[in-house]
Amino acid sequence: TQSIDRSRMGGAFNESLLNESSFPEALNGELDALSRQLPGKRVSATRVKAVAKVILANSSSSDMIERSVAAVERFVSVARPHCRLAGLYVVDAVCRHRRVPALVEAFERRLSGMVSKLASEVSEEDSKATERLLAEWEKHHLFDADKLKRRPVVVEPTPPDPAPPDPAPPDPAPP
Repeated sequence: TQSIDRSRMGGAFNESLLNESSFPEALNGELDALSRQLPGKRVSATRVKAVAKVILANSSSSDMIERSVAAVERFVSVARPHCRLAGLYVVDAVCRHRRVPALVEAFERRLSGMVSKLASEVSEEDSKATERLLAEWEKHHLFDADKLKRRPVVVEPTPPDPAPPDPAPPDPAPP
């Protein structure tokens, strides 16, 4: 017999088939699908919404909320650089619902770490998209302004190779 992934029906998450025991599997499956984004392609809104639906469907307990937030934070920290922006889009999709203030608070606690991780190793295009998203959050007062403080990425120039030591002067010849 072949195993059927019941968290997916027609390529989208089906909330009615999810229970607490299948939650981690469903969330990890959706985040994995999100991580398969190809470089140079835009983030799939359908994939982002699918992850958000899994999280929102399981936001009834503080344990589930913390597990959701930790999974998204882990995604942002370990995903390939071109996929990291999708993690912030998930935060945006979940928190704009505002149906669950505990979710907004939980994401807010870990937001600065996610943003700083996202700022490293991303393309200029993703960096601009991150700035636009943060500006949108500021405009709508979605998160505490202190949590949204932008941390400029300072790229340290690589130091030049050290010059070889001067050769020792020859010993003066004895008289």
